[in-house]
Amino acid sequence: MPRQGKSLQSNTFNKQKKLILDAIAKYKNQKQRPSEERIVKELQNHYGAKEDEILQNLRALVKNGDVLRVTCKGQVSYRDASLVWRPSIERVKDYRCFIKEALDNLSYDVGATVEEIEKYIKDKCGGRNIPVNDFYAHMNTALKNMEAMNEVTKKDVFYKVAETAKEVVFFNINNNDNI
Repeated sequence: MPRQGKSLQSNTFNKQKKLILDAIAKYKNQKQRPSEERIVKELQNHYGAKEDEILQNLRALVKNGDVLRVTCKGQVSYRDASLVWRPSIERVKDYRCFIKEALDNLSYDVGATVEEIEKYIKDKCGGRNIPVNDFYAHMNTALKNMEAMNEVTKKDVFYKVAETAKEVVFFNINNNDNI
């Protein structure tokens, strides 16, 4: 039975965010998967909130980037985005890996501009762990090196993965293993 006096509706968005993040943390601490059903059940039992309201707030948090929606083995679970490890860029080799990943994921027919690649790298790192000094110099050096090694091609202002480079083994930045 829900506790009396507490209502998810009367809370502000920040409090709702905290309640959802607390529910996610509770299930993570219990080594369980924080699914939609579990989060809804937790907030319904403790605060008497409606399922539609909880799911709406959860989706808003995912859209804002405060919560990550993760699919693993066909099941969806949620993670606190502030606790997720973000890769850092420390060496020129790291820039090459990020650039390769950006060009693979930015699926434009003509290629991607330096600004689009830069935005992808900054989004991937979450704005953290990027050395501000020399960022542009390292990125441009890595792009020129990749172009010289025929890993990328440049047409006007657009960079694209070269057809011959698609067979090359690159460093996977997500789990630090070779792919």
